[in-house]
Amino acid sequence: MKLKKYRITGFRSIIDSGDIDCEESVTTLVGINESGKSNVLLALFKLKPADAKFGEINLLKDMPRKYYSLWNNEPSKHTFVSASFDMDEIEFQDLEKQFYISREDFKELTVSRTYDGKYSVEFSGLSRSNDISCEDILSKINNWIQHNELNLDAFKDILKIPEEKKIFIWKEIQKIISDIVSKKQSLSVNDDMIEDLKKDLSIKLYPDKQILNEYIISKIPCFVYYSEYGNLSSRIDLQPIDNVSNEKTRTINVLFKYTGLDPKEIYRLGHTDNIKDCKAFDTPESKSDKEKRDALLNSAATILSEGFKEWWKQGEYKFNFHVDGNYFQILVSDNKRPDMIDLDERSTGLKWFLSFFLVFIIETGQKSKDAVLLLDEAGLTLHPLSQRDLLAFFNELSERNQVIHTTHSPFLVDMNDIGRVRAVYSDNNGNTIVSSDLKKSDISRKSIYAIHAALDLSVSDVMFRV
Repeated sequence: MKLKKYRITGFRSIIDSGDIDCEESVTTLVGINESGKSNVLLALFKLKPADAKFGEINLLKDMPRKYYSLWNNEPSKHTFVSASFDMDEIEFQDLEKQFYISREDFKELTVSRTYDGKYSVEFSGLSRSNDISCEDILSKINNWIQHNELNLDAFKDILKIPEEKKIFIWKEIQKIISDIVSKKQSLSVNDDMIEDLKKDLSIKLYPDKQILNEYIISKIPCFVYYSEYGNLSSRIDLQPIDNVSNEKTRTINVLFKYTGLDPKEIYRLGHTDNIKDCKAFDTPESKSDKEKRDALLNSAATILSEGFKEWWKQGEYKFNFHVDGNYFQILVSDNKRPDMIDLDERSTGLKWFLSFFLVFIIETGQKSKDAVLLLDEAGLTLHPLSQRDLLAFFNELSERNQVIHTTHSPFLVDMNDIGRVRAVYSDNNGNTIVSSDLKKSDISRKSIYAIHAALDLSVSDVMFRV
């Protein structure tokens, strides 16, 4: 399922973003600092976050501050994000099979979320009553029986409905069709006749809204948000990991999950109850604990080295894990620099790629497919040529995942496809607006300076090649 467009209304600095059209591959959001680029990603992230805990709705932080006193007591009345999706043929066939929704009904799927966390699902071509009278449905089935000259007696069990039931629920219709299918041989019913019945029963029937909503929400892609604030450090305190929830602890947690380590166990295996007594460190139990801890650390480091090598092919990196007291330490080497040194002493770019790799792999369920990746100011610390490599990397990722990223760097603007760039800017009242019309009169040159600079660079590249 592909994200076509989305709209943000009443989220942080955004009162109404307008429709934000999304490319099937990479969408680039360009704007100056404080224009609201991060908020444009965060609102969409909270539509269906891959990590529900990290993507929790926070009324105090997420509601526009000037409306907070009016809105915080009625979060269910305020929709902060709506997104439209396209289904591929296989997905639609599954939907049609489950709910008998035809192509005529399906024009555009829109999923929205309110501040109380509830979802609503709309099909622009589908507007029907939620239920139908029992008498009407029985009449339709009887007409079908008579039209096909079937034995009515054979349907007595199928047509039994409690007298007190005043409406006929969609699940029961599905059961009737299922029963007919199971008895079709004895009833001399063929598949074409059953398809006619399905169509007849669905003429004035909207599928049960709750069941349909749950089905659609389960099928739309999840969103993975990442910014450099989640970059790993080389030294990680093993004790307070469960006590704090922020971008960095999120990345630490996925590191341990990916490598199969339990930080509490690693901490326990390196400590003794009687630290004052040095002899306690020489017991057979303590030696066994140390051996087990070393084996766990070596195994986990190998898992990370092999996984990262398979995913990031721009260098051959090896990782090593070490524990010093309460601290878990990450060391790294590569084929050019074989000495193991602290991750903090390596480039910010390497830390970004490693940290994003872990979040991406874990939060997409290690399937690495069909999630929408929201990357906030990725690669700003990279060399300009490495930023261009990163842009090529985004294109590779987009073969399996849509990518939306924010930037103010001209090196991360693809001039080969300027149509996928959107401008993010503030209006005169400080509200964030997003537009695909880069010539719009109220967009300042400062807001789209990165695009002009990218154009100048592309011309310069051509001149230097001559």
